Parts: sequence; C-alpha cells; structure tokens
Amino acid sequence: MSAGVADARAERIRSIAAAALGVSICVVDADGRVVLHTKDCGLAAVLPAFEVSLSCGQRALVRAPEAMSHAELLMLRVALETVARCEELEGELRSMDDGSAQLMEQISMLHDTLPNLSAGATTEEVARAGLFACMAATHVRRAIYVSRDRGGFAQVLSYLERDANGSPVAITYPLPDRVPTDRGLVGTALSSGDRSVWLTVSKQDEDRDDLAPESLAMHEALAVPVTYHDGAELESLGAILLFDTTEDGNGSAARGLGSEDQQLANTVAVMLGAVLGVRRSAEFGKELSMAHEIQAQILPAQAARVRGFDIAGDYRNWGDVGGDYFDYVPLQDGRTLAVVADVSGHNLASGMMMVSARATLRTLASRHSDPALLLTEMGRSMHQDLSRTERFLTAAGVALEPGSGAIEIVNAGHNAPLLYRSKDRSVHAIESDSTVLGFLPDVEYSSVRIQLEPGDCLLLYTDGVTEASNGDEDMFGEDRLRTVLAASAQRGAADVVAMVMAAVHAFRKPGESGDDITLVAIRWPGPSKGERNS
Repeated sequence: MSAGVADARAERIRSIAAAALGVSICVVDADGRVVLHTKDCGLAAVLPAFEVSLSCGQRALVRAPEAMSHAELLMLRVALETVARCEELEGELRSMDDGSAQLMEQISMLHDTLPNLSAGATTEEVARAGLFACMAATHVRRAIYVSRDRGGFAQVLSYLERDANGSPVAITYPLPDRVPTDRGLVGTALSSGDRSVWLTVSKQDEDRDDLAPESLAMHEALAVPVTYHDGAELESLGAILLFDTTEDGNGSAARGLGSEDQQLANTVAVMLGAVLGVRRSAEFGKELSMAHEIQAQILPAQAARVRGFDIAGDYRNWGDVGGDYFDYVPLQDGRTLAVVADVSGHNLASGMMMVSARATLRTLASRHSDPALLLTEMGRSMHQDLSRTERFLTAAGVALEPGSGAIEIVNAGHNAPLLYRSKDRSVHAIESDSTVLGFLPDVEYSSVRIQLEPGDCLLLYTDGVTEASNGDEDMFGEDRLRTVLAASAQRGAADVVAMVMAAVHAFRKPGESGDDITLVAIRWPGPSKGERNS
C-alpha cells in the first residue's frame, strides 16, 4: 500500500473514531501487527466489538463502550464499510484508464452521502438525498424511492428526473403515489430480501400496468431493496428504483444499466437502511416509552376497598409494552367491578386503544349495574375502532357485593378465572365460550353468580402468566398456576399475587421475551365479627 493511500485511510478512520465517543479503532495486517490505532492504548485496544475487512489483507478492529447501542454500532460499521468500499473503488480506478471518471464520481459520492443522509430532517429528505447521490454518480434518467407502508401498499416518497441540462431535479410524481406491494416491480423488490431486481420493459407488453412505477421506464429498470437488520431479523424498509440511462458526459450513446450502477445503488441502499433503520428504532423506543407512561397512568395506584373482601392486583412489564390493563370500577348499584383486560399488540397504538377502552368502560359503568350488559355495550361501541386498527380486546370482570361474598362474573373471550374453594382446597376454572370484545358488532354477554365461602379466592390473570416460556418450548401453563394458587390462597390476596409473580419469574428463562403479566386476586375471608352479629 502506497504512503498516499495509507495516509488517506488513516485520515478517514481517525475522523470516524473522533465522531464516535469512546471508540478505539485498530488496523492490523495479515500477521496481526497493529499498523494504525486511533488512541494510544496499545495492543489492549485490539479487543474488537466487530471487525471490517480492508484492502491489502488488513482488518479494522473496533472496540466500543459497553453502553453503545446496537444502532450506534451499526452506523459505525457502515462508516467503516464505506471506507473499505472507497479503497476498493480507488484500487479499481488506479488499475483502469484515466478516462474512468465515473468511478471518481462514485468515490466522491460515497464520501459525501452518509453525512447528507444523516442531516435529513424527515424520511422524505433522507430518501431524496439518497436518490441525488445515485443520479450524481450514474447516468440514470429517473430515480424513485418507495417506502413500505401498512395495509399492503408502498408510498412513493421521492421522485427525480433529469432536466434539459442533464441535472437531477425533484419533481411531483406523475402517477398514484400509493403502490400495491403484491405485484409488479415494487412487490418483487420488497419481497426479495436484499437481492436486486432487474426488469426489461416493453411498451408493447399487453400486461403492462400503466399506473405502476415501472411504466415510467423506456427500456429497463433496476430495483434495489433498502433493508435494516435490527439484530433479530432483516426488515424491509423500502426500495430504490432506477430507470434507463442517458448519454454520458462525452456524448456517447446510452450504455444501459449495468453492474456498476447496481453496486452504486446497493451502497446507497445500505446507507439509507442504516440511517432510516436507526431512526425507526429510535422512534420505536420513544413510542415504547410513551406507552409505558400511558400504562402507568391508567393502572390503579392501590387496591379497591370493598367491605369484607381482600383484594390485590399487580402488573409487570416484560420487555415490550403490552396491552394489559386492570381496574376497579364503581357500578351504578354500589358494587365494584374488578376487571382485567388485554388488547392485542405491543406498541403505542395498543396503549392508546387501552386508554379508550378504560374511558368507555368507566363511562358505561356509571349508567349500568349489570356487568354482562356493560360488556355488551362496550363491545358495540368499540367494534368499529377495533376492526379498523385490526386489534381485539379480551376482558374478564367480577362484580363484588359489599359485605356478602356474592360475586358476579362476566367474560369476553378472556382466560377463564380460577376459583379456589377453601372447603376442599380445590381449584377449578370458571369457563366461558364468549367472543372477544369488538370482534363482532353485536354480541350479547352473560354472567354467572357465585357465592364465596370463607377462605375462597378468585384469581383473574392475563395470558402472559400461562404462556411464559422456559426456553425449552415448555410454558408455565394453567396446571402450575392452579398449584401456586392452592398453595397461597389461605395467606391473603397480596400473597397470592406475589407468589404467582415469583413462580413465573423463576420459571421463565432469563432474557426470554414474553408477554406482560397482570393479576388480580379476590379473597373472601368471611364477614367481620360485627357483621356476623348485625
């Protein structure tokens, strides 16, 4: 490696390390000798978080602080891979004719693109910067960026064409900007993983879709997926579409799209995926934080006080935000409805749906005494919102009559409550074949009345309890839950909740992802001495 190439590499790598606080980058040769390190930390620095292959058999070994996030490490890797790609292009350029000016354009573009992408305030601005980079280093006529959307569609975020002077300009997309993802070039690209898709276009094709993006191509099209690896799986974010080529700067005829265009577009797609993926992760993190706050706000601060009953409830978040909820709601007739509910999904939308469910339940409870009628009305009022957002809601409620031990249970597609009978120390489920809330527009629910005897205990819970996994495809299950309930029911409601939580925690494999857990225990110790004598 010449001194000039080594100096250029050293400058680039030092710039990357300076921008990443606490990061040390060491370059070693094929024999493991350190030829460059960004900090005077000796060989102890060669403890890489990851490594990137460079030219001449050398490797860049990266040591990063433990606090550095996966997203930051990914950005760091992309920057070093860009250095490697620059060196590769420079090596090709040195071995080629002096007339290979396009490679120089690509090198310049690669140096400038990542900062330009990172500076974009919106996804549209980031996408537009990526397309400008593609068109600046190639001779493509048109470029489009489509972003994967919900509901089987992609959204055209940016469209560039060359003007009369050959310069790329952003203009209004002339076709419908919502593109189906189940067919055409866009559909193929978004379902191809990270593989590029080539298409030869014919104006005489009878099956040609005149509203599809590829209808703007005259002869050929190239689609390059934009993806992001979040550490668990490859996520498709969108695609870059490049159409046709123009004459080159020397007036030569258009050469057609080639492997160089594909390599350039692939490089830009990696940068776009890194920037957009990191931003999406950050936004999702903020969304999860907001959802956590929402859940904290709507959960009761303390157990309800209902004369004669011993009541305890708890909620534990396990990883992502879930849609669990429990509450104690006054009914019109003076009873209290203890309710546990679970809305599908693990994001801010699920949290907002649970807020809506809570508001609906409390509003209807002020006008109803019948818990079955209450859930019936709740299902009717929430059906449209639940259907539109493709979510469902399960709930189980128990109306408690003060001082009597009489309860009334209603279930809307939720886990069957478990009833412990002190007399024979048995545990059985209060089964129901009811439908989840909001799944159908007009479902009538029914209730069952039960008289608790002294020492009896009823347990409401969400499926995060029974579906907790130990990592060996074995779930906690209802049988284990029954055993814990039977062993703890005589201790008191708070002990029931605490012992179930502890049992699930001990069973679950550390680090194993799972659903949230919500429990409400309702125990009837029996009337007080004053109540028995009255």
